[in-house]
Amino acid sequence: MSPDSVKGLILVVEDERAISDLLRLYLSREGFGVQVESDGLAGLNAARTLHPVAIILD
Repeated sequence: MSPDSVKGLILVVEDERAISDLLRLYLSREGFGVQVESDGLAGLNAARTLHPVAIILD
């Protein structure tokens, strides 16, 4: 998928790898870029710098 066709970036903050992998798979299939962070502090820093269109929290 080219960067021009991405609907927006979604930030996923989830400490369980299997769940974050599933979310990444499903959201990517729908055309979203996905950034995964495994803890709250990393998620907060990512939100401040990346400005995602949505955040999914554990």
